[in-house]
Amino acid sequence: MRYVFTSDAELPDVMDIPFLSGSWARAYGDDTVVNYLLKASMRYAEGFCDQPLFERSFTVKLPAFGCGGLLPGINANVTTITYDTALATGVSFDSTGYSVENGNLAFVRQATSILSPKQVIITYTAGYGVDKLPEDLGLALMLLVANHYDNRANPVSERRTAADSLLQNYKLY
Repeated sequence: MRYVFTSDAELPDVMDIPFLSGSWARAYGDDTVVNYLLKASMRYAEGFCDQPLFERSFTVKLPAFGCGGLLPGINANVTTITYDTALATGVSFDSTGYSVENGNLAFVRQATSILSPKQVIITYTAGYGVDKLPEDLGLALMLLVANHYDNRANPVSERRTAADSLLQNYKLY
């Protein structure tokens, strides 16, 4: 079972990423333009890889407790788990009721025996912090910015790019 991730949290400030804030970015305009292009590139990278790559908070809503599901995202770390029943909403679930190993979330037997939860809400953080971003991911972002800038008149491209090749290592299947 793969969970669908959603986040209301903004992407991190890309100008805080050490090797992305260098002089190469000035070729594409002022900080506002570069920031816009980088955020567009970050959204593309996460969509291409089908997982969160840049650290922020996410929420997953499930119809019931299940086991073995994958929390998408690198460095996934559960923050809270709550559930709603017919009698109560927002019931907290403590960390003794589940485990996470290699992104697989498993609930203990007691959790799966809770009768008819209306929904289970999992909040977690995932992604690389700006100070821990791998260099190949940063290079992919730089290539995507260049591609967005060079093809700004015709943003739709069906051809595979060098950035796609670098992102392939982070793609979930």
